[in-house]
Amino acid sequence: MNSGDTVSDSFSVEVSDGNGGVDTQSITVDIAGENDAPVFPEAPDPSGVTILSNVSVLGSYSATSGCQTKTFTVDADGRYQISFGAAIWYDSDYDGNLWIDNIGAGGDHFDFETGLGVFASTGNVATTSATSTEGSYSAVLHTGESSQAVIESFLGYDIPNETSYGSAMTMEVNLHAGDTVGFDWRFDVSDYMPFNDYAFYLVELA
Repeated sequence: MNSGDTVSDSFSVEVSDGNGGVDTQSITVDIAGENDAPVFPEAPDPSGVTILSNVSVLGSYSATSGCQTKTFTVDADGRYQISFGAAIWYDSDYDGNLWIDNIGAGGDHFDFETGLGVFASTGNVATTSATSTEGSYSAVLHTGESSQAVIESFLGYDIPNETSYGSAMTMEVNLHAGDTVGFDWRFDVSDYMPFNDYAFYLVELA
C-alpha cells in the first residue's frame, strides 16, 4: 500500500444469547497508507548462554587459544548462576577440552586445587594440575558424554539445538551491582566441518 492509499473492509458479527435472541452488526475497518520511517526491532535480551569459542570452518582446524581472560561487571544485586560448558554440534570425535581456572566473583575466588568444590557437573568434567591456562589447577570440560537434553535440564537454559553431546558445570554465588566476574579459559580442539565443537559460559540471576 502506498502513502495516501485507503482500503476499507467490512464483515458481520452475530451474537446469540442461547435462547433464540440474535443480533447482527456490520463492522467496517478503514486502513490508510502512510510513509512512516522504518523502525529497528529491539535488540535481543543479552542474558543466557554466551559462546566463548565456536569452531565453524571448512577443512581441518586446530583451535588452541592459549590462556585468555574474560571479565565483566554485573548490574544488579542478587544470587547468580555461573556456568561453563563444552559441546559438539554432531555425534563425532569428542576431542575438545575447555580449561577453566582462576574464577573471581565479587570478593570470592574459586580454584580447583582440591577438586570441583562448589561446582556441580554433568558429563565429563575433571580437575587437573597439568598445564592448563596458567599452569595452575583447572577444571577441564570435555565435549562429549551428556546429551543436549541432560545439559539443558542441568543448567535450566537452552543451548544450541544442533548439539549432540557435551559437559557442563555450574555454581551459585551472591553478587552486588558493580561486582566484577572474571575467569581464565582455554579451548583446545582439532576438528572439521560439520563436526563442530564449541565452548560457552553463562552468568545469570538464579
